[in-house]
Amino acid sequence: MMVKKNEGMTKVYNRFHDWGQRDGDVERLRVLQGQLDQVVLQAYGGGIWIRPVTFTRSMGNRTLTGRRVEARLSVGNGGAMR
Repeated sequence: MMVKKNEGMTKVYNRFHDWGQRDGDVERLRVLQGQLDQVVLQAYGGGIWIRPVTFTRSMGNRTLTGRRVEARLSVGNGGAMR
C-alpha cells in the first residue's frame, strides 16, 4: 500500500485512524489489523482484555475524533503491563 500510493507510515496510519476514510486499501489494512489482534488474543488466551475507546484531540485549529483499542496484558503473577 505504501509503495502503491507512494506514502510513508505516518500518512498511512493517519488514514487508517480516520474513520471517514473509506479507501479500499485502508479498509483492507483495518481488516488485517483486526485479524492480527484476534491472533494475539488467542495466543495469550484470557490474559488480554480489550476495550474500544473513542477519543477527541485538539491539534491547533483542528479537532480529531477517532476510535482505538486499549489493551492490557496480564502477566505471570496477575499483574498488568501498562
